[in-house]
Amino acid sequence: MQRTVVAPHASAGFMQARYPAIARTSSRVLLMIWEALPSECAASARMEQAKAKSASLEEPHYRRLCPTSLRLSRSFDNGLTWEEPRTLAAGNPQEFFGFHVPSFLHDCVTGRMFCFYTRSLVPDWDLRQAQTALFVAWTDDDGLSWEHQDITSMIIAGRDFSMAYIPRGRGTQLTSGQWAQRLCHAGVIVDESGDRKAVFIGSDDHGASWWASSPVGANVDYCTAVSNSDGTEVMLLMKTQGSTVKTWAKSADAGRTFGQPAAATDSRLINIMSPLEEVFHGACPGTPHADVFSYIGERTTDQGDCTVLMLSTDGAKSFREAEMFDVQTYGALDIVSMADQAKFAIAFEGADGVVCEVLPFSKLGNIDALAEQWVHQA
Repeated sequence: MQRTVVAPHASAGFMQARYPAIARTSSRVLLMIWEALPSECAASARMEQAKAKSASLEEPHYRRLCPTSLRLSRSFDNGLTWEEPRTLAAGNPQEFFGFHVPSFLHDCVTGRMFCFYTRSLVPDWDLRQAQTALFVAWTDDDGLSWEHQDITSMIIAGRDFSMAYIPRGRGTQLTSGQWAQRLCHAGVIVDESGDRKAVFIGSDDHGASWWASSPVGANVDYCTAVSNSDGTEVMLLMKTQGSTVKTWAKSADAGRTFGQPAAATDSRLINIMSPLEEVFHGACPGTPHADVFSYIGERTTDQGDCTVLMLSTDGAKSFREAEMFDVQTYGALDIVSMADQAKFAIAFEGADGVVCEVLPFSKLGNIDALAEQWVHQA
């Protein structure tokens, strides 16, 4: 597998790069966005990470509230080379502003790429006064230019919530059924008592406006919005702080309302970091290519924590572990399919910085022949 360091940890006045997110536009340009920590908080962040028993046992909600910036780079050759990074959202230590945990959502109908992120404000570095806001940025020109919008008021919508923020992960889009084309993401709200609850964030007008479901769960540590394999239904997957058990809440109206959290799902996984995604996007229904799905999870093994690429070739009826990435080498990780190249592009925080690694489908066994057919058709 080929690796390219997109941004070293110590570069452009920053001391650490982390939480990279990766996506591919409709015109096949790779985008990567990550957090860049200034020197005043990079050292303390690394100390906290070293003390933590597991990067997944407790999501670092308030550890994020330092004046981090979001940085961006693009690749026009499927991850082999990358542009010089530039700033997408600049943190400000003097004004106590920071920007955190980017995640992508691609509207496959319009081609617009969205990036969700959280903005923090910690007056006088007093965490008791910490405030967060939920932002979305979008680009229509492969990441060259971006518009930004604070959608906190849309998500809170007059309810008694004190804060809202975005967990790690990525969004998705319903592809068929009554609510086809609905954009989907997960969020976390904090109520006046300090309890954290999961919400589904949706848009039915291609991102012109956003709304949130009624809150679900209690003491939520992490959540993600997941659709079923035919793109008609959604559920929220949640993990409670201090527990490795995940529960799910299903929606009968594609995210507007949810039932109470129900049975645990796949207890082998600590977190599910992405929705189900078509590996061969746009494949004709009923073909073997249309039955190939992937998602990303996190797992604890005898050797420690790892991120797992899960793969299905039977329409998401069952999944197998296709590739495992140990947390010590890869840190936070995100993956996107490049089916026309028969490869996955992987973004992760390594020892040298944020890195792009290209994983050929040929390394994954039973989708190799399908990939060869797809490449010849592309």
